[in-house]
Amino acid sequence: MSRQADADTRARIAAAARGYAAARVPFRRQGRDPRFGIDCGGLVKACGWAAGLPVPNALPTYRSVPAPSFIDEELARFADPVPLAEADEGDIVRFEVHGRPVHLGILTGGGRVAHVLGVAPRGTHDEALSTLPWPVVAAYRFRSA
Repeated sequence: MSRQADADTRARIAAAARGYAAARVPFRRQGRDPRFGIDCGGLVKACGWAAGLPVPNALPTYRSVPAPSFIDEELARFADPVPLAEADEGDIVRFEVHGRPVHLGILTGGGRVAHVLGVAPRGTHDEALSTLPWPVVAAYRFRSA
């Protein structure tokens, strides 16, 4: 198994996620650049890049995912699964939305998650996990550079 990102790197990932949420980066389907708008995969990519990690440029979007296993395969290119009980600040979480485990977010600490909504209120948010209507079904930790 590859070396996972350390606590300092994960703190930088979480700080980037909080920053994008504070800036209310707008939603843009298949968006990969926070200057123009992002989706949930774009948020994961942008946060990894902000921390200097080698994250691939393309991640799937909700509507383009052929099967939930596809997300596992894509995330496996740069992150390792971690038990939900061990997920921490800077880790990626996957939510089940409408019966499909396809929405992604970044844990920002204190029981909060940054994620991007494509429906009202659109854009990037940092909110308490307990307020979200979707269950977290998996967690992943970025690999170090």
